[in-house]
Amino acid sequence: RMDSLFDRRLGREPGKDPTTLPQTLPGWKKTMPLVKLFVSSLVHFLQQLSDPQMSAFVLKNVHRMVPYIASCPRLTKKMLKALLVFFANSDGPTRMYAFLSIRQMALVTPFPFIESCLKGIYLSYVRNAKFDNPKTHEGIEFMRNCVVELYGLDPVSSYQHAFVYLRQLSIHLRNSIIEKTKEAYQNVYNWQ
Repeated sequence: RMDSLFDRRLGREPGKDPTTLPQTLPGWKKTMPLVKLFVSSLVHFLQQLSDPQMSAFVLKNVHRMVPYIASCPRLTKKMLKALLVFFANSDGPTRMYAFLSIRQMALVTPFPFIESCLKGIYLSYVRNAKFDNPKTHEGIEFMRNCVVELYGLDPVSSYQHAFVYLRQLSIHLRNSIIEKTKEAYQNVYNWQ
C-alpha cells in the first residue's frame, strides 16, 4: 500500500484524517517527486487496464491515494478522466470504486475541481442514459444515484450546473416552438 508508505515518509499516522492534504505536512518537498511519479504511473496504468477484475482491484486501492492525487493539481484532471471512463463503461464493483474515488477527489481537492467532477459525471450519465433497456437499467439507475449524491455535496456549484443545462433545454424548446420542424423536436428529445 503506497499510501501508508507515503504517510510514514511524511511522519503521519497511516489512514488518519484522509481529508488533510499532504502538501501541508513537513517533508512534503522531499516526498513530492515520488508522489508525482507514482500518480502519473498510476494514471497511465489505469488507462491501459482492460481486465474488469484487475480494474476493480486497482480502483479499490486508488481511493486511499486520493489525498496524494489531490496534491498534484496537473494530475488530478488526468486521474478524473481515467476514473470517468471506468464510471461510464464498467459494471458492478468497478463502477462503484470509480465513483467512490471521484467523490473523494471532489471532497478533498480545492474548490474549482468539484465543478469538473460534477460536469464529468453528469455527461457520463447522460451518454449512458440514452441507451436504457432492461439489461442496462440497473447500471443507469446506479449512475443516476451517484450523480444525485455528487451534486448534493456542493449546492452552489450544483445550482450553477443545473441552471446551465435547464437554460439549454429552454433554448431547444423555444426553437422547436418557433421552427416546428422534425429536427427541432428531435433536439428537445435528445438534449443533454
